[in-house]
Parts: sequence; structure tokens; C-alpha cells
Amino acid sequence: MGFGVTRSRSPVPLFVQSCVVLACVLQFVWAYRLYRLGLARSYRVLFIYLTTTGLSTIGGVLLLHFATSRSLIVFYGKYWVTTTILGWILLFALIVEAATRMIEGYAGLERLGQIVIYVLMAASGVLMVSMTVLDVSVATWQQHWLAHERAVYAALTGVCFVLFLMAKTFRLPVNRNLKIIFGSLGTLFALKACFVLLTNLGVRMDPGVIQPVMGIVTVVVTAGGAFLFSGRDETAAVRVLHASAHSERAGNALQDVNRTLVRILRSKPPPPSTGAKLPPASTAFTR
Repeated sequence: MGFGVTRSRSPVPLFVQSCVVLACVLQFVWAYRLYRLGLARSYRVLFIYLTTTGLSTIGGVLLLHFATSRSLIVFYGKYWVTTTILGWILLFALIVEAATRMIEGYAGLERLGQIVIYVLMAASGVLMVSMTVLDVSVATWQQHWLAHERAVYAALTGVCFVLFLMAKTFRLPVNRNLKIIFGSLGTLFALKACFVLLTNLGVRMDPGVIQPVMGIVTVVVTAGGAFLFSGRDETAAVRVLHASAHSERAGNALQDVNRTLVRILRSKPPPPSTGAKLPPASTAFTR
């Protein structure tokens, strides 16, 4: 969830760099809590994203601080582009992971969501990698980068919005942790997409305003994930109760859509129910 910083001694960049460091610390806290709650495997991509972006951001801050020669400054630019691309690819993979958990048990919907998001992830990766070898002027390079950045964040925002509508329409049992993921990331995606869009439209965006705003929002949403993530809704008993309530609420519409997608995409349908009984209500939240 990192963002760029500038090398300056003015109060605003120093404040932004403080936000970067604090956000990194919160990312490691979030990753540690995932491990302590036993959710590092359940949310594997989230764990990898938090640790990878945290380490890469720290490396970028240190490299920028000690970049005194032209060669190091050029290397920092390539390092920033590469780690930004990696972060975007992991974000798409994270959305795949969260969406798969949200529509777990619906093979057709899972397959369709994976296809769409993987296509977007591959397209963004190709576009962004091309930026590292683009031999044009700095101004032209920045225009290309802003256009691709707008496309990436617009796609991420759109996917989150579609998943939100899907959850509301079919009343999917979205647990607290998934709400935190979609809420925090969706807020960041939408805000970044708006800033990039306004820049592309020619609106003068003062970095002295944008960077502190993004810094504060990043710290807030990362803190929310770090301290609000819970293992309560991830127990087997609670998942069974959610699935039972969902099957009663969703009706036939979602099942019909899923069966159609299974036929079209030839996805493997979920195994038939074994008729297992629900656990007693008194034991549902014992863990």
C-alpha cells in the first residue's frame, strides 16, 4: 500500500515519509496478526502482499535516502517502477483470492471471476513492464505512465464495485475480514483513480496536497486491517452457518447463473452435499 515520496527537507515530504514508515510498520503488524490468528494460509496472497510491499517500500526509502550519485538515482527509478508493477500484480491476485472466498462453492462464478481478473492482471503487467523499456522523453513517459496507472486503478475499483453489487444482489455471506479487505483496498483504489484521472484531464494537482492525503488514508486503512482483522468468522462452524443461511436466502437465481457458467466454462461443479448437520448454536462461536 506504499506510495511515492520525494527527496526534500520541507515539512510536507517529511510528513509523507513519516506516513510511509508508519504504514510499513502497520503492514507488518497486519501480517503478524494473520500469522498469529492462523490465517496466513487462508489469506496467503494478502500475507505475501503485506510483507513484500512493506519490505520493498523500506528498501525504496533507504535507497532514496542514500542515492547521491546519478547512477543510484536512475537505479531508484527502475526499482520504483518494478516494485510498483509487482504491487499491482499482487493486488489483482489479492482480489482473486478475496472474490474466491466470497463465492466459495459456486464453481462457475469462481472460474469466471478468475478469468476476468487474471486477464486484467496480465494486461496490466504487460503494459507496466513495457514502461521500463520505453525509450521516450521524460514528459512522454510520464503521460504513458499516468494513462496506464489510471487504467489499473480504474479496473481495480471497477472489480471491487462489481463484487460489492454481486454480494448485495445475491446476498452473499461476506464475513468481516472480506469487508475489511474490500473496504480498505476499494477506498485506496477509488481515491488513486480519481487523482490520476484529474491529472489526465489537465487539472493541476499539487503534490503537497495529494501526497499527505494519500499518506493519511493509507495509514488509516492499513491500521483498520491490522487491528480489526479477526479469526472469529473463519472457524469451520461459522462458515457452515453462513453457507446454510446463504443457501436459504439466495434462492434459485444464483444457482441458475452458476449452473449456466459451469456448462459454458466447463468448471468442475462442487461435490454433492453429504447431508452433514449444522453444529449446535451454542458451539458456533466457541473458538
